[in-house]
Amino acid sequence: MTNSTVEDPDDVVLFDYLRALGSDAIAPVDGPVEHDGGDSLVGNSTMGVRKAVRYVASRHAATYESVLTGLTAVPHYDWWEQQAVMFIQDASSPDGWARVRSGPAFEHLGIDASEVDDALEGALRDVPDRDALDERVSAIIVREVWKTAYLLGAVIADHGAGFEDDDRFVGALSTLAPGALRRIVPVHLLTTIAELLGPVVILGAGAGIRSRSVKRENGETHLPLDAGHVR
Repeated sequence: MTNSTVEDPDDVVLFDYLRALGSDAIAPVDGPVEHDGGDSLVGNSTMGVRKAVRYVASRHAATYESVLTGLTAVPHYDWWEQQAVMFIQDASSPDGWARVRSGPAFEHLGIDASEVDDALEGALRDVPDRDALDERVSAIIVREVWKTAYLLGAVIADHGAGFEDDDRFVGALSTLAPGALRRIVPVHLLTTIAELLGPVVILGAGAGIRSRSVKRENGETHLPLDAGHVR
């Protein structure tokens, strides 16, 4: 860690070190300590509430092995820039992955962006507490959370069916909203906001699964990625 700088923080230095050793993955292990609710001692309070990835007191959440293997695309919510993004395997990148925004990500999966927007409009009519959601969460954030969940569902569809009824799948999705918004939502409101967004996440992932499954049944495959979209 003594080699860390502002340009290359400690996690980047650690990643480079492990890559130099030939380590293919960094797997979380059970931790005996959970973060408290106080300020970060190293000045990272701006990053929001912190949680242990696998807290030993929640062993039930850490007893499952990985459900998906061989992923070539990994969607996630960029909690710093507040937008849906996806990493796609790219041999030309230093770490083997290229980061793309949601537009190119949907294009890569053969999904039209208008289809995603239309599905959101339909899903919002089925969301409980819609008025509370509209009052507490901006439409922009709702849309980005929806797109992230939709991308996750689309990627999952390439690895098998039935995940919508899998407790591990639902449990993992329940962490999307609180993890995504932890930097912009006060700690005392994070649980409430996450609960309001919960149906959006579940419906979005389900819509992504169905959309991608139809594309696969019709013989549509991944589209080539324009390197100009990578950022």
